[in-house]
Amino acid sequence: MMETELLIQKVLEKFRKRSDEFANSPDYPEDYYPYGDNIAQRLTPALDQYRELMISHTADLLPRLKALTWALRMYINEDYRVTYAYHLKSMGTILTKTELESSTLDPTKVRVSTYNAYDWKCNKLVADAYAVGGAVGLSIGKNLDGVKTKGNGYPAAYDCNNNTCYLWAPQANILAKQNYNLRSLTNAKPLRKTGDLMAQPEVGDIICFPSEGGLGHSSLYLGKKLIISAKESGIDIEAEEYETEGHDGKARIRKFTGSGR
Repeated sequence: MMETELLIQKVLEKFRKRSDEFANSPDYPEDYYPYGDNIAQRLTPALDQYRELMISHTADLLPRLKALTWALRMYINEDYRVTYAYHLKSMGTILTKTELESSTLDPTKVRVSTYNAYDWKCNKLVADAYAVGGAVGLSIGKNLDGVKTKGNGYPAAYDCNNNTCYLWAPQANILAKQNYNLRSLTNAKPLRKTGDLMAQPEVGDIICFPSEGGLGHSSLYLGKKLIISAKESGIDIEAEEYETEGHDGKARIRKFTGSGR
């Protein structure tokens, strides 16, 4: 588990560096982190919980833990962290129609590719984390309600312009719809009472925040009411309550239930 220990150490270092960057900015007061309160106090316990899960599931690592691990690796690498920034063009896989329809296509190596400069990248990060990091691949259909054509992984849609095919992930508002048919994902009800295990997010689950008249926001659950997601400046760690308050007071859990490839 040396790799996990090193990753945790680097995540804490990156978070301290990001906090210092904000604290030293003339736009923010001293010791200010813009994505909610008490994040620093929660982060170490959250990562301790992540460590315990990684140890207990070493023999058969769950897709949600693989996905979160991948997102954390993106977070500590500055080049990748800002790949998902609001103002940068997206890095991803653009396929030809022949490649998309090929029986040899490996969906576990395909990333979402349609988000460009000034598009929100949060949905891309979640999809890439599961498809590539979680090794479940993309379940690709003509539209998000359509019949899957490749794999049983994270749902994605495609559109082909001439011979160039572009992939995209469902928006947070779609993820938040309780009755929306998304292959490989199932709804989990919001927490209603203490002990309602089916309503509580597990580490690595998808937390989405719907927004009336907007696109909402999507993220991966880090634990201790912290999430990791793509923000305007790139991948960052924030408080779940911060996003909930900013998106009509609503948050929904989506759990991956597919079998991957």
